Amino acid sequence: MVAKSHHLGLVLALGVAMCCPARVWAWTEFLSMDMMPEDVGWTINSSSEGSSTLFGGVLTINSPSYREYVAPADWANTVDTATGYTIEFRMHVGLTTPCFGYNVGVAYGDKINGTFLGIEPDRIWVYGLGVQAPLDATQWHTYRIVVLGSHHRLYVDGQLTLDFTYSGDGSTGAWLEWGDIGCGWSSSQWDYFAYETSAVVPVAQTSWGKIKALYRDER
Repeated sequence: MVAKSHHLGLVLALGVAMCCPARVWAWTEFLSMDMMPEDVGWTINSSSEGSSTLFGGVLTINSPSYREYVAPADWANTVDTATGYTIEFRMHVGLTTPCFGYNVGVAYGDKINGTFLGIEPDRIWVYGLGVQAPLDATQWHTYRIVVLGSHHRLYVDGQLTLDFTYSGDGSTGAWLEWGDIGCGWSSSQWDYFAYETSAVVPVAQTSWGKIKALYRDER
């Protein structure tokens, strides 16, 4: 599949120039934040508040309670737990109001599973499962969610951080949303957001995101 972005040629050239043994992965969807997400097929949830701004290839979200981006239709049409799927993004959180529900993070459903990865200043956690790990999320990190069947793994900067089995919460829909999912005030910055709906992208693969980070002096 061909990644949706305006810099594929540049990235492929960078991959060759770096003489990386692994090929550059072509994501189903890749937001490089050179344009606002809503201008390239993503939808702002109709209940959203707050604001989003774009500067220097970084999207900043400031929200009093709720501002999220919803994936294009190709997520729902092509996501497949049998072959597995991958979600990757690079971001950090700023100030957040203490919250006992959804806040900054990623909510995803694949017609079988459906859950929410929360990212708070001092931890990452999975809604409803009691699965969490300490993390200074105020620093830039690259997150990669890998799902195959009911097996979910989260890598942070290439290190396996959360590993759990989840057979579903009764939801049968397919959705992908990210940003301020709700609850209290939050701020966050996003360098890129990508997904591959029909493959588990190997951790060792040189992804577009890693090359982008190198190109931007390891933000």
